Amino acid sequence: MELHVVNHLNPPFELGNRAFDTTWWLEAADALNKDRHQYISFRQNSIEVARAAMTTTTLGLNYLDLKEPFDVMEIVLFEVHSELRRTGTGCSSIRLLEEHYAGQPLAAFSHDADHFWSAIGWQPYPKIKTDMSSALLFLQNRVHC
Repeated sequence: MELHVVNHLNPPFELGNRAFDTTWWLEAADALNKDRHQYISFRQNSIEVARAAMTTTTLGLNYLDLKEPFDVMEIVLFEVHSELRRTGTGCSSIRLLEEHYAGQPLAAFSHDADHFWSAIGWQPYPKIKTDMSSALLFLQNRVHC
């Protein structure tokens, strides 16, 4: 599998590809900080098998067990091709991200994907004060699948 990093203002993906949620990716293009984001395409035999949107952010002290603020590469969006979910493709893609961003901590805010982030060995960090819309923070733990 190959990882392709693309710095674009708009998603470089084939947005009509029904294997991915097109609406999700179009909304991401509007929401991401245009100066600090990257799109990642994971390809196997020239077929896109997963994609991610990344940005730099600083985590504050509003999470349990975080002792001081620090910078991370945040996985804002991550999606695996619909026919390849639960095949190890997601884990393999995240491992490529970990290699690509070696030396930089990776983080993801889970939106209904706590099981995935836990299964690949990432550590959950709940907010100190939570509300119904809070997503659980996961930080990479450098554990391999």
